Amino acid sequence: MLHGSRKFYLICALFVLNGCSSGNLPQTNQVTQEDERLLVHDFGIIRPRSEQTHIFALKNPTDEAWKVHRIIENCACTGVKTSADVVPAGSSLDVELTYRAGTGFTDDRRDTVVEFEQEGVLAITLRVEAQIRPQIVLRPSHVSFSAYEPDKQYQDTIVVHDWSDDGLKTVEFRSDDPWIAVSAPSKDRSTDTKAQFSPWTATVVADTKGLPPGKHSGRVEVIAQERGLEYSTYLTVSLDVTPPVRIVPSDLFFGEVKPSETAAIRSTLFVVPGSAVGTEKSLWESMAVSSDFPADILSVEITKETEARGTMTVSLTPKTTERLKGNVTVKFGDGRFHELSLPVIASVRSETLSPSKKENDDENLE
Repeated sequence: MLHGSRKFYLICALFVLNGCSSGNLPQTNQVTQEDERLLVHDFGIIRPRSEQTHIFALKNPTDEAWKVHRIIENCACTGVKTSADVVPAGSSLDVELTYRAGTGFTDDRRDTVVEFEQEGVLAITLRVEAQIRPQIVLRPSHVSFSAYEPDKQYQDTIVVHDWSDDGLKTVEFRSDDPWIAVSAPSKDRSTDTKAQFSPWTATVVADTKGLPPGKHSGRVEVIAQERGLEYSTYLTVSLDVTPPVRIVPSDLFFGEVKPSETAAIRSTLFVVPGSAVGTEKSLWESMAVSSDFPADILSVEITKETEARGTMTVSLTPKTTERLKGNVTVKFGDGRFHELSLPVIASVRSETLSPSKKENDDENLE
């Protein structure tokens, strides 16, 4: 058994052997617990462009006051106010953080860091989270169609997700573009976890009747009502009316050619398999070619390689020295929709000898 005095000396010896002295003991102001270094507040579901405020309490459990060195804000969407620049020992400091929501549908998270002057005092991160939701959310918000046939309707389904406070009472669609139509919306009674209430579904229809080939764009206003309040958003629609045949290259530029000599350009035809409009023939069988030039000046030969690919050879034989300019037209089916116009341009070089060149040739003959 150790006596009291011997026990005291043994404890001191152990402290010396282990390098433990009063200078190496943990300081009372070194708070390293992670949960005290990160303070989080979730605003939950909020509206776009809304402003939210939360007051964080920065606790100082040590016996030494903390002086705020600086506050680092990582986004212009947050603002910070403090009641003082010192966190008293054993007390707390209120920090008011204001968050301004953006305009889109998103889950957002922003951090603000508070640093202190005292050595060994770790910074505290103030984090705010939010789920930004407008009252109505359209999925998809853009619908695109590629059309290869005239007088045909193309359609797709859209969903209106209901993030309103009490549930939408009505949903309607309006468009000033005559080729766009939307069916009357119906409420989907199935379980929907993407919003607070059941969504509405509708069908978007794009009608190619009377539309020329090319790219067309339009939009639909989506209007919803809840307790007399009206909300709106927009659906954009694009329609690419494309002939089922592409010819590459489609510009037939011959450059400079000689009279009575034949020049040729070979193009590749890319064909979407299927029947031609207004006929029961295939696109290949219904293909017809015409041009602005006489047959002895320009000729076209089309060769089918596969159902989806072929070649077109355009041969040009000038008869005069005039510049040639015109078009080659390729039609499919009844030609109402499937028609391609290819520009043809050529410069013809004159074979008339200049006086100086004629004199030199005469001298060589002598």
